[in-house]
Amino acid sequence: MGYKKNDRVLVHFTHDEERYIGPATIIDMEVKDNQHGCYYVKLSIMFQDDIMWALSRAAIKCRL
Repeated sequence: MGYKKNDRVLVHFTHDEERYIGPATIIDMEVKDNQHGCYYVKLSIMFQDDIMWALSRAAIKCRL
C-alpha cells in the first residue's frame, strides 16, 4: 500500500452523516480492505491540521 504514519494524504469519510474530504496527516492506521482502488482503513488522523479524528472507515485517495 505504501501509506504510513505521518504521511500527508487526501482522505474521504462520513461522520455523523456529513461527508468530508480534505488533507490529513496519518497518526495511526489499520488496513481494512481495498475496494474500487481506494484503501479503506481504520484511521486516526489530524484533519485539516487542527481536528483529531478517530475513524472506523475512511478512504485514502492519494498522497499529498
